[in-house]
Amino acid sequence: PFEIGTPIYNSKAWPKSTHYTASYGYGFSLSPIHFTALARSVLGTGRKSNLTFLKDGLKNEDAGQVIFSKETILKTQELLREVVRVGTAKRANVNGYDICGKTSTSLKYDSQKKVWTNQNKMVSFFAFFPCVNPRYIIYIGFDEPDKTEKDRVIQGGTVVAPLAGKIISEIAPLLNIKPDAGKF
Repeated sequence: PFEIGTPIYNSKAWPKSTHYTASYGYGFSLSPIHFTALARSVLGTGRKSNLTFLKDGLKNEDAGQVIFSKETILKTQELLREVVRVGTAKRANVNGYDICGKTSTSLKYDSQKKVWTNQNKMVSFFAFFPCVNPRYIIYIGFDEPDKTEKDRVIQGGTVVAPLAGKIISEIAPLLNIKPDAGKF
């Protein structure tokens, strides 16, 4: 896929605070397929991946440039398991399965007013399972989700992670994935 986005603002004129917020992703925008291609590199070989929607589009998965070492992959997988086990994505935890993942909650930029707004958010959750020798990736995102429960906090861990957990609990047995609790 080709890049179609434009920068929200000039990186040469970033305020000092943006140097800090950019370190955890604020001010950047990726399509789900671009994010998944990058995240897929953490799942096994550590190589850059060019995903496609085309059937049989990934001819040689080991051909990409190495961007993560084995040590980095293992440490990242451990951290992503903790996000689901005890962190922001604990609502995605499925009894008996080791799921690794990361939630995301971001304010949206109002290009008319040139400000970040608290009213509108994008929330998402990325997961892969099983954590050891991953076989499946799931990415779910919502643009400006509704508050469906009274006083519900709109975050990736409250809106998207529970849905991902439900999907994984339903499809894991259908995919013949056996429970693997305790491997991570």
